[in-house]
Amino acid sequence: MTMYMTPPLVSILIDPLLQKRYDKHLARLQEIIENEIIRNEHNSHLRYLAGYYAR
Repeated sequence: MTMYMTPPLVSILIDPLLQKRYDKHLARLQEIIENEIIRNEHNSHLRYLAGYYAR
């Protein structure tokens, strides 16, 4: 994943509450990717795409 760190974003990410929320958000995205890999086990193209985003 590529992410640009702008000064306002850095200021926001210093906040411990927002750090916790962002961690939860990333964990939820990882869970969705894992579920998509399982859900698409019989569709090789979609499984490949989900695996690509899991990297």
